Amino acid sequence: MSRHFAALAVLAGLALVPSLAFARGYGRSGGYINTPFGQMNTRSPEYKMSGGNPLVYQEIMQQKMMMQQQQMMMKQQQKYMQQMQKLAKQQKNNPQPSTPISNVNSLSSKKKKKRTYTPTSTAASSKDKPTTTASADVDKSSKSQEKAQP
Repeated sequence: MSRHFAALAVLAGLALVPSLAFARGYGRSGGYINTPFGQMNTRSPEYKMSGGNPLVYQEIMQQKMMMQQQQMMMKQQQKYMQQMQKLAKQQKNNPQPSTPISNVNSLSSKKKKKRTYTPTSTAASSKDKPTTTASADVDKSSKSQEKAQP
């Protein structure tokens, strides 16, 4: 009877082993696993460097992207420097008068009309209005006091 239980246990163990291997990603042909951080390629050198840790893998991928971005910036800078050197050689060999090729007015396609100012005021002028401010009253009173004192 114990032989039957042992055989049953061995068969159950063999049935579970392939499913565990498939769950870890060993049985898949694509080599991608899903994590909360997105898909990761288990066959990439970055994944192997991370040791299977998704956080370390993400950090390695960020460093790789930053390095690629820096390389692109360096290429752009070198290209710009080459253009500037080429332009300096051309100016040195062919000195030209320093007149601007274009100015702001030549860039516009339409000519603007000059504005003419026509005042259209319907309000009364300031001479017609009586002054009723406190400062005007003070000025009148101070002038009257000056006249009263000889």
